[in-house]
Amino acid sequence: MIVEHRLGDTLFWTVYEHIAQITVNLYDDVHPDAPIAHMMNRDQLDRYGWHFDHVHFEILKKHPLPVSPSDELPDFRFRSFTLQCFDIETLEAYYDEPMSFLLEGSTRR
Repeated sequence: MIVEHRLGDTLFWTVYEHIAQITVNLYDDVHPDAPIAHMMNRDQLDRYGWHFDHVHFEILKKHPLPVSPSDELPDFRFRSFTLQCFDIETLEAYYDEPMSFLLEGSTRR
C-alpha cells in the first residue's frame, strides 16, 4: 500500500508491505488515527508463510512509479523504487531514512 501525504508544501509517500486486510480503497482519503490495515494473524501466516511476520515501512521522496494494472491485480497502480536502488546514492535519492524523517520532519528538504 502506498499513501500520499502533504506536509506544508512537501509531498511524500509512505509504503507499507506485508500487510493484510486493507480497510481503505484506492484513492481514499485516510486519517492518521484510523487503521488502514493490520499485520497478518497466525492463520494468515500459516497460509502465506512466516516471511510475512513483519512490515516494510518506507518513505519515498519521489512519486511512486506507475504500473499497468492487470486483471489479476486490478488495484495495483503504483510501485516503489525498491528494486531500482543498487547503491547508496540511488537509495538516498529516492528514500528518506524513516527514523530521521519522523524525528526531524521534512524541514531538512
